[in-house]
Amino acid sequence: MKKIISILFIVTIVTFAQAQNHILKGKGNLDMIYGSEHKDWFEKNYSEAVLDEVTVKSFPQNIESNFKILIVLGTWCSDSRKQVPHFFKILDYWHIKPNVELLFVDEAKNSKVKGYKKLRINYVPTFIIYNTKGKEIDRIVETPKVSLEKDLKTIIDITNIHLP
Repeated sequence: MKKIISILFIVTIVTFAQAQNHILKGKGNLDMIYGSEHKDWFEKNYSEAVLDEVTVKSFPQNIESNFKILIVLGTWCSDSRKQVPHFFKILDYWHIKPNVELLFVDEAKNSKVKGYKKLRINYVPTFIIYNTKGKEIDRIVETPKVSLEKDLKTIIDITNIHLP
C-alpha cells in the first residue's frame, strides 16, 4: 500500500511539474505560441473570431509605425486565449504589423521581467498601447468595453495616434 501511495504521489508531482512547464513565461512573440502546444487553441480561436469589418475598415491607414503594443497574457487564461487571437486577426485584417510584444505571465500574474511591476497588471490579457516615444496612450484590460475593434478605434481616434 505504501508503494502505491508513493507512486501516486510521484506521478502527481511529475504531472503538476509538467503542467507548470507548459505555461509560457517572459517576453516573447507569436513564434513562442506557434512553437508550443498553445498553437492549437490560438489557431482555433483565431479562425473562430468574428470581426466587426465596418469598424476595422474605418481604421486610418499607415499608422503602424506610430505606436507599439504590449500584450500581457497568460497562456492558462481563458480571456487571453479568446482575446489575443481575435486581436491578431484584427491586425491581420487591417494589414498592419505594428510593433507588438508579448509578455507571458504565470497564474499569479507575475513576471520576472525587469520593470514588470511598474505595468500594474491585475488582469490578463492587458493590451497596452504606447506612442513612438514609449508613453502609454491607453489600455484594454481583460475584456473590451464594447469590442476589441471599437475600443481600439476609440483609442486611435481620441489620441490621434495616426497623426505624425
